[in-house]
Amino acid sequence: MEPEDLLRIVVTVCEAQGLRYLVTGSTATIAYGEPRFTNDIDIVLELHREQIHRFCGAFPESEYYLSRQAVEWAVRSASQFNLIHPASGLKVDFIVYSETEFNQSRMARSRALPVLEDHRVQFREPYRPLFARVSTTSRSRRDTPSASRSSVSGSLLRWT
Repeated sequence: MEPEDLLRIVVTVCEAQGLRYLVTGSTATIAYGEPRFTNDIDIVLELHREQIHRFCGAFPESEYYLSRQAVEWAVRSASQFNLIHPASGLKVDFIVYSETEFNQSRMARSRALPVLEDHRVQFREPYRPLFARVSTTSRSRRDTPSASRSSVSGSLLRWT
């Protein structure tokens, strides 16, 4: 299994179950055309207690490691849990969505990108320099140059 295969599986599960998600981290950076080395996929996931059983059931124990107990704890505490594909060594880090102003803004600004041949995947917006977020100057965000490319390089993610 390749990273894009795991991403496709996870996105398909999320979409079939009506779960809001957002790919972030190095995978999102790759989608915007900046090469990175990564062996995991970071996803912000809006998952509620009543959705845990169905979500966990979508990843058979014979193929994946997913601790239901860890998922339950992460949902209760707005924390993180992992999905591991042992045969390939690939991992998804799920960050449970919490209703903060930052997360609401992040979800609202997400972009559906055509990075898989058969899917448009929800990604975080391209990063702006950190200083633009914490600056106390009156400079507007639109005047701040983007830290990464704002368009997809090609139609597929490349992890090489």
